[in-house]
Amino acid sequence: MRITNKQIALLAAIRKGGDNGEFTDLDQILANLDYDTTKQSLQFSLRALIKRGWAIKHEQETRRKQSRRVISLTALGYDIAAARCKTD
Repeated sequence: MRITNKQIALLAAIRKGGDNGEFTDLDQILANLDYDTTKQSLQFSLRALIKRGWAIKHEQETRRKQSRRVISLTALGYDIAAARCKTD
């Protein structure tokens, strides 16, 4: 299976989760990435992870006074992240 360094970084950012260990939203992922990117580019990369079955979008939640889509890894995504991502 081919996986890029940026996909590994994205998996790690999603795996890290939100502030309270909850699922993360797009802005939190963007803040946790170890490389600079735009929100539009991040959304494109996230769609690729979803297409591969590594991540999933959940229903919208109200966070920080705005409606936000929550994102998490699938079981396969967690397995890949555990095998490929550095632990903090």
